[in-house]
Amino acid sequence: MVLGANIFLMGKSFGGAVASYLITQLSSKEGVPANIFFKGLILESTFTSLPEVIREKAGSWIPKALISDNTWPTIDRLSPTAVKVKTLIIHGTNDTLVKVEHAHALRCKLPEAELVLIPGADHN
Repeated sequence: MVLGANIFLMGKSFGGAVASYLITQLSSKEGVPANIFFKGLILESTFTSLPEVIREKAGSWIPKALISDNTWPTIDRLSPTAVKVKTLIIHGTNDTLVKVEHAHALRCKLPEAELVLIPGADHN
């Protein structure tokens, strides 16, 4: 029996950035398939990167020094070779914190992922 046969890793918003980091770290271990731990990855209302959300909310005037060194670059971590499990991306079409465009961008990085948009839904 595979340990992760029925376990999905899910992250919402910032948690999605953490979940994507974890799944890619597990997938990068030579000889250890990610699906031994998890059957799939679910990202809900997840951003492409933290600085992108900050720029969208505060504008470009925010000094780079005020942004954390760990920018949680979800978009840079995702690729078909880095994420070797089934992936579901869920996002509300009226999300006022993380724009729905983030979901579309994440989906472009994972062509096999399923994208489910919830009409009229906000971030929470």
